[in-house]
Parts: sequence; structure tokens; C-alpha cells
Amino acid sequence: MEQEMPFWKHAAIFILELVFVVNVMVLDIALFFQLSKQSPPQAANTTPQTKQQETTTIVNPLPATPTVIPSPTQIPQTQIYQQSQPVINAVKEYYVPLGSGQSKSQTYENILGAQAYINSTSYTNIKTVTFEAAVYIPTGNETAWIQLYDVTQGHPVWNSEMSWNGGNAQYLISSPITLDNGNNLYQVQIKTQLPAYAQVNQSKIHITLN
Repeated sequence: MEQEMPFWKHAAIFILELVFVVNVMVLDIALFFQLSKQSPPQAANTTPQTKQQETTTIVNPLPATPTVIPSPTQIPQTQIYQQSQPVINAVKEYYVPLGSGQSKSQTYENILGAQAYINSTSYTNIKTVTFEAAVYIPTGNETAWIQLYDVTQGHPVWNSEMSWNGGNAQYLISSPITLDNGNNLYQVQIKTQLPAYAQVNQSKIHITLN
């Protein structure tokens, strides 16, 4: 029959076990706090570095071109130049068309329809007046003449007579002529050397003013 363990031994074993458990708990708690104290320094090392970098960035900023906002007095004003316009004179040249036609008369003959009324008082400060005509001889083997005739006054217009020959078309311009005063009817007349046609393709009076 086994002998029963004394009470004091049970108490001693209980106390030892209790001390062991307490020691383990104390060691766990101490380890936890130690780890907790070691972690912040890592974060602390990072945070100051970041702040140091930010501070460095602020103290030594990268060079940048400053943006200057001009004040209202510095804004350049747009210069508006107004070019003086030259005075445009009134028309100084006039062309009065007379007409065209043909004839083979050996004396001066009117070209039907090649005429126009001109009132000299309608033109002020006349500088020059000329009689002009584009002419042609189809056969090219004769001489022809052309002139302007004042039907109203009943006489040829002085210095208006012109002549041409050959088969090439020609443009004739008379010497300066004088228009009779007032409203007069001017008629184109031609004559030929031979009884062969001479052609007037166009005719006109050219008036130039001062």
C-alpha cells in the first residue's frame, strides 16, 4: 500500500508550477514589448529621411523660369497706322465707238451705221482727241483711205484722214483732231484706190482729259 504524499509537498509542487507559468507569461510580455520598441525605429528611420528629402527639395529647388505677369502698363499697345488714301481722280479717258463696215468706192463713201453723236460740252478740260480704226484690205493690192466727217457741220474733221495699203490688218491712230462745239454727228468714210473692198473692223473716237 502506497504511502500518501504529504500536504506540504503538494503545496510546494503547486507553487513551483505557478512560478513557472508566471515566468513564462512575464517572458512573453517582455518579448512583446521589446519587439514593439524595435519596430518604430524602422518607421522612424524612414520618416525622418523623407522629411529630410522634402526639406532638401524645398531648400534647393530646381531652377525654373519665372513667369512674369505684365502689369496693364507693360502690355504693348497695338499701333494702328492709317495710310492716307490717294485721291482717285475721275476717269480721264473716254472711247466713243463708231462702228464697222466696208466699201469699194473710189470716192469717199459713208460706212452705214458707223457714226455717233458727240457733245463736246459734256467733256471738260479736253486734252486730246484722236480718231482710231482697225482696217484691212482683203486683196492686199491697193491703197485705201479713211476719215471722219462731221455731218452736222458739213465738213471733214480736220487731221482725221489716214491711209493704209497691203494685206495685213492694221490699227490706225490719227493726229489730234478738234471736235466742233456742241452736239454733232460724226460719220466714218472710206475710199479705195481700185474698185476692191477695203474693210473697217472697228472705229472709235478717243477723248483724253487733263
